[in-house]
Amino acid sequence: MNRNVYLKNPGRECPLWSSAMVVCYCDSVLDVTPLQLPRPGVTVRPTDKEGEGFFAWNVKSPRGSHILPLFQYKDIAPKKELLSFRPMEEGEMFLHDGNLYVVKFSQKRGFYLQNIYVLYHEFYAGVEAAIHGYTEVEFMLCRVYVIGRVKQLLGICWIGYEEKSGCLLYIKLFQEDIDRFEAYTPAQLSTEAVNVGEVFCAHDRFWQLCKDEKGGYFIKEKKYPAKMSVICTS
Repeated sequence: MNRNVYLKNPGRECPLWSSAMVVCYCDSVLDVTPLQLPRPGVTVRPTDKEGEGFFAWNVKSPRGSHILPLFQYKDIAPKKELLSFRPMEEGEMFLHDGNLYVVKFSQKRGFYLQNIYVLYHEFYAGVEAAIHGYTEVEFMLCRVYVIGRVKQLLGICWIGYEEKSGCLLYIKLFQEDIDRFEAYTPAQLSTEAVNVGEVFCAHDRFWQLCKDEKGGYFIKEKKYPAKMSVICTS
């Protein structure tokens, strides 16, 4: 399976998403030359509580260290304060504004971010759950309906249950469905499991639920050739 099919470059929310772009920004805007490859990581301010902080690039230049936020944070004002920085490693994943990202590396780009816009394997649903503090979760892929007079399909998502906490988790399959699911509470929704081997349609594409050699659930796209209609005219 080509995992890169379900990855894409970040959008406007992350204007500097690679080491190469950060180097260009430093040269053209800050007028500084990095002494080493810029690293993405987590930056913590002295006033931050546990679990707080922000994602940023750490750039070392002859002038010192420069912290460049990865995302367009609204609540971060430039201040002269002591910052702690933990670099992220290749393959590390994190959540920002409901979106899951992974740190990758190449000789051309250096470190760079990719948005996992389809959580095609339950592994990624487990990563998102773990980030929220749930580590022993069993997942099923489900159709989710809005409860009402008419059965309204809201979308497809991973439904996870952690026995020790008794928590039921709704983790979107498609990143673009975040706002749609957040508009409802779990009490307003009902679920119906998707069976292994079943083909379903979502976002104008066909998908099939499968199991890998380790028993993990994942989806793959199914492409069907369009039937051709031939009209004969005299």
